[in-house]
Amino acid sequence: MRLLPVPDAWLSYSVLRRLLDRDLELVRGAMKGRVLEIGNGHAPRRGRFKPPVAEVDSWTFLDLSTERLPDVQADLHALPFGSACFDTAVCLEVLEYVTDPKACLRELARVLKPGAALILSTPFHHRRDHAKDLWRWTDEGLKQLVGKSGFVIEQIFPQGGELAVLASLLFRKLQTMHPSLRRNLLSALAKPFLFCLLKRDEKHSSHDVVSTGYLLLALRENPT
Repeated sequence: MRLLPVPDAWLSYSVLRRLLDRDLELVRGAMKGRVLEIGNGHAPRRGRFKPPVAEVDSWTFLDLSTERLPDVQADLHALPFGSACFDTAVCLEVLEYVTDPKACLRELARVLKPGAALILSTPFHHRRDHAKDLWRWTDEGLKQLVGKSGFVIEQIFPQGGELAVLASLLFRKLQTMHPSLRRNLLSALAKPFLFCLLKRDEKHSSHDVVSTGYLLLALRENPT
């Protein structure tokens, strides 16, 4: 029997990113007014989530590097903006790379107007993918960190449960295999198996204590 090669394109869309994109749709309505997005630029964004246009007056990209073509090159520890000048801050998979997460959250609180939305995501059960990948938080740890930085927690969404974590580990293994190995019968069966795990995870992950990551929606407190 001649086996058909398995296309590699689907391997570029990780389990964590797939679930994060799904949950970003749930908080789309909170993205409005003057939006500041940390860790992105005008180069193609990671994932497949398309930011909204309605209700958005401007969308400012900020990144430490110029590679992603941001509007502003700056460090999250010291944002080059005045206080209370943004209506929304989006910070996806960035906080784990900063040296002082509390200081960065205080900076985000400073530049947001009272009542403005913070949309923040961080990985949990996910590989260390860079030498500066420093931190992991549980959902409760993330709530405490953000809640003590000038925000009121509205919602937190886990990116899957135990089966999603298992799918993520298998997915990573496939990514690191030699292309010739990915085209054998095992890999041909792996794709539907992974999607089966994710489907099952949607139905059974609500009470799991592990997740690939978390998406949090919080509102800026009124300064006292």
